[in-house]
Amino acid sequence: MSQQSLARDPGRLLAALDFASELRELEAAHERELSALLLALLEVMDSFDRLLGPPAEPAAKPRIEPATLARIAAQLEGALAGAGLESLACQGLPVDPHQHEIVDLAPAVAGAPETIVSVVRRGWLWRGKPLRRPRVVVAAKTAEESSE
Repeated sequence: MSQQSLARDPGRLLAALDFASELRELEAAHERELSALLLALLEVMDSFDRLLGPPAEPAAKPRIEPATLARIAAQLEGALAGAGLESLACQGLPVDPHQHEIVDLAPAVAGAPETIVSVVRRGWLWRGKPLRRPRVVVAAKTAEESSE
């Protein structure tokens, strides 16, 4: 359909505009649904992170081989990457309250003040945009640094 034929027929023009509006609404709904699905899958990824992390009890014996879990987690992470998700690496970086959710403070001996010393829950980008902020532990300023 050419622009000239649309200009000559206002009814067709209105129908085309309505169709374009419906497409935008469908795309926005699809984006919301996909975002919700990806957030749910990230909860599964969090479970793998907890299972593969250090055991809560040092003497506890794993019920599943860690190597097996690691392969399954890598499979899931690969599938998420294929959907446009990217894990944010932030350990050792300066904290930014706009990008990181600070959940705890640690002594500055664990790192430079206001630096991320551990990641409690990974953050993720989707298609280059933040989907979920990482939850982090940050090195606290010492008493001397706070008084300066």
